[in-house]
Amino acid sequence: MKMKYFFLALLCFCFVPMTVGTAFAQRRPAADRTRPKAPAVYPRVISVAAGFQAELGEPSRIEFPRNATRAKKYPVVVFLPATGAEASMYYDLYQEVFSELPPFISIITPEPATEKDWSSQGFEAATYRYENRILADLERLKRQGVADTSRVIIFGFSMGGDIGWALVQRYPEVFSGAILGGTRTSWSEKGSIAKLKSSERKLYFVMGTDERADRLSGLNATLKALGQSGVAFRYERTPGAHVRPTPELFAEGISFLLE
Repeated sequence: MKMKYFFLALLCFCFVPMTVGTAFAQRRPAADRTRPKAPAVYPRVISVAAGFQAELGEPSRIEFPRNATRAKKYPVVVFLPATGAEASMYYDLYQEVFSELPPFISIITPEPATEKDWSSQGFEAATYRYENRILADLERLKRQGVADTSRVIIFGFSMGGDIGWALVQRYPEVFSGAILGGTRTSWSEKGSIAKLKSSERKLYFVMGTDERADRLSGLNATLKALGQSGVAFRYERTPGAHVRPTPELFAEGISFLLE
């Protein structure tokens, strides 16, 4: 009798793990096998010098419009930081005019730029780390099916404007336009202005009336090249020296870029 119970217990011991393992395998979601493994657009190579930060340590904050629904796709506005100022500061500043604009998804990038980013090598590293994060954020929104990825706008002031100008040149197929304030537009990507024209991209520039001469001369040279190539842009002057776009100018820029 004891031997009979022993064999019954042994049979149960062998059968149960097989049953549990089979049931677990059947419950595993099939979606995992079809999920995209890499962004649709890969970051383009920039050589990041030793000692410079190549990655952002924090995730972006993503804000959806009030009463957003999955039945619609929304344009995207990417907020970049300035030196010593986080992107969230600009997002908070401009919220007062959001109700006047078509609803959009906001990507609020983390971490302010620093004075270390002012050097040539530092700026290349800053451009690389922000573009990596933004492309990953856009891919996530694309997979969620809520973003109109044909309408992605960058906002940046000062260092953020410089990075924004670099990104629209590097990825004209990704960014449909940009609001760029206080930028010297120093980044130069070969053939980029022709690509901005052929992609029908639009740009909105804001500069203080008393801005530094090097920023003014850099932007004026860029505006001349854009005009000669037929790229659509607007240029607004605002009182002061190195001053960020007002909420009214931000709203005007978004309206121009989305119209």
